[in-house]
Amino acid sequence: MEAARVASANRWLAQHADRPRPGELPQPRDAVSLLTMISIMVRTDTHAFGPLSKLGYLLGPSPSADAATVKDLHQLGWIAPTTPATTGDFAFREDHTAEAVFVDRVRHRPRTR
Repeated sequence: MEAARVASANRWLAQHADRPRPGELPQPRDAVSLLTMISIMVRTDTHAFGPLSKLGYLLGPSPSADAATVKDLHQLGWIAPTTPATTGDFAFREDHTAEAVFVDRVRHRPRTR
């Protein structure tokens, strides 16, 4: 069962990394957060941001607003979850296929394609 979940989580990450380029612009609040994420990544010389649950600061007014921003940016295709991630960071269907990721538990990276 665990091997099936690992394989499914890896496929899920790959599918979300290879999505088409964003077709629409993010909302202003989300755009400012995206620019902040990129600025932090440039200053710290990293290729990913987060996870939100381990940051010592907020991008917006609250942790729930930050999670909503990351979710919105991901749904629009501006960012993608990336490794490292564990199977505990994913929600699975009954057949052990990955259905979603907990946005506050994984790192995200800007889309480059």
